[in-house]
Amino acid sequence: MPQSGPSKQAMAADQIEPAVRLAQELATLKRRREEIAGKVNEVKGRLLETQQTLSQDGSELGELTNSVAALERLVKELEASRSAIDAQQQAARTDLGLANRSIEQIEARLGEKLSQAQRQLVQQAADEADGAIKESRQTVEALQQKVAVAEGALTETRGRISSLETGSREGMRQLRELAGQIQAARGHVAKLNAAAQAAAAAGRMGEAFYLVGELKGALINLGELGESRLGIELGDHVTGQWLEARALKAEVLGKEGKAASADQLKRELATAQGELQQQMLKREGRIRNALAASESAPPAAVSETAQRLAAATRSTRPRRTRE
Repeated sequence: MPQSGPSKQAMAADQIEPAVRLAQELATLKRRREEIAGKVNEVKGRLLETQQTLSQDGSELGELTNSVAALERLVKELEASRSAIDAQQQAARTDLGLANRSIEQIEARLGEKLSQAQRQLVQQAADEADGAIKESRQTVEALQQKVAVAEGALTETRGRISSLETGSREGMRQLRELAGQIQAARGHVAKLNAAAQAAAAAGRMGEAFYLVGELKGALINLGELGESRLGIELGDHVTGQWLEARALKAEVLGKEGKAASADQLKRELATAQGELQQQMLKREGRIRNALAASESAPPAAVSETAQRLAAATRSTRPRRTRE
């Protein structure tokens, strides 16, 4: 009996099975792709968040690094300054001790070699020199204060002049533009009027109605510009600021103005500073002259000179500075 071939049912199963396998494989791959895509998107999100955090942290790190470096420099400078000050103060204490011991030794010898009248003569010469220096220094300080006040007033006035000139230029600009604004408004009115008449003549009543409304608004604007006192106000404003600036310039630049006064005070200050310097340079010379006189003159003459110097010192009065 001949073998029978595959049944129709088996053949159908063989034909369907590959398609099913492909569909199943496709579905599996899609699921896997979706899983991987989800993970990738999740990683991308974390990466983006990390990058943002990294950028913020990097910026903060840079600021902190700069702050730390600046603070470290400050701390080092403070420590170096404190160390230098401590060293100098220690050395100063040593110097003070040495100098005080030296003074004690010298004064012990002075009691043997230098009379009271001679000491008085030298001391009075030093007092006289110090008095002259003090007087010169007071003159310098008074003039410095006057120069500061004069320069402050000069700076303030020049600032006011600059502000007035700026305001005057701005007002002039607005004044020039006002004529152009009026001219532009006139042109707009003429254009709308012509357009409204043309629309009415052509029977385009809706357009004519719209243009008439626009023309009324333009006429209101033109009327306000035509009757406005803005031009007069701007002109008065510009004129007033210009005149005030001119008056202030005269205050500054005139022969008796603030600039001349400040310059004169500066010259007086320079002269007074020169006199102070000379008094300081002469101090040692005066004391040495008195010392030489005390050593060479007889005791009676020394005593007389000391009394004369004392009287002169008592009669000395500080000079008055220029008000």
